[in-house]
Amino acid sequence: MIGIALIAGLGTLACGDENTTGPDGTDPPGAPSGVTAVASATTVTVTFTEGSNSDSSRVVVTTTGETDRNASLATGTTTTDFAGLTEGATYSVQVFAINDGGETASAIVQVDIPENVVLVIADVLTNTTWTRDKTWILGGPIFVGDDDNDIDVTLTIEPGTTILGDVDPPQGARGSYLIVSRGSRLVADANASLPDKAVRPDPDSVIVFTSSAPRGQRQRGDWGGLVINGAAPINSGNEAQGEGESGLFGGNDVNDDSGILRGVRVEVAGDRVTATDELNGIALQGVGAGTIID
Repeated sequence: MIGIALIAGLGTLACGDENTTGPDGTDPPGAPSGVTAVASATTVTVTFTEGSNSDSSRVVVTTTGETDRNASLATGTTTTDFAGLTEGATYSVQVFAINDGGETASAIVQVDIPENVVLVIADVLTNTTWTRDKTWILGGPIFVGDDDNDIDVTLTIEPGTTILGDVDPPQGARGSYLIVSRGSRLVADANASLPDKAVRPDPDSVIVFTSSAPRGQRQRGDWGGLVINGAAPINSGNEAQGEGESGLFGGNDVNDDSGILRGVRVEVAGDRVTATDELNGIALQGVGAGTIID
């Protein structure tokens, strides 16, 4: 009977209390609005407009079978990232405006995390193919082959493949970029399956290197770009050291073959560390006449 009386008493208080203000009489804030959640690989960027009279915000991301993810934001901060989400999962996103009067929730927004995302964190030291059924993320400086140890390999990228340079590489990594070592090859050919290699590539076959940032938020310098080192003669001696710690290039092979770039788009790349040390969108360093650029 004690338990029944207590429940009844609480119910009466809840139903009879029409005061919606907090303990100090403050009205709750207005609801956040304009909530968007954009997935880039396994990271979701949440952006919103703060609720009126809010002192802070809280963003909650949930999915079945996982612990809720929370981010507390000070007033004036209206965007946050959630990394390491599960491929193929659907997440619900909700933003709460907070003040002394309580919390007010936004509408719930759902976002799907793409499947088949591969984070590349190790150098490519065997003949390898990156396929179009996956999205490949450069998780730092990635070398194709190893010039110092005479490991010469070919990285083939299928038509229609997308490669993303991580805008937030692991701590200690200078940035995200792809370096083809001297002696190795990159074959990125949008027309690889066509008998006429010289035609304009079909849009679905174009190979795209771009930033891991969500569309609409990408900007130049998001990642380092593409560097190809060859063994052809250069104008500064037998060999030279590439900028951006990209390795040695140059030699005596006029017809050196560093691979094929055809129907490739490189976006928002470049890294200017100092006035004399920088990476460009595409850097061809000592590349020989056997290389095809189209």
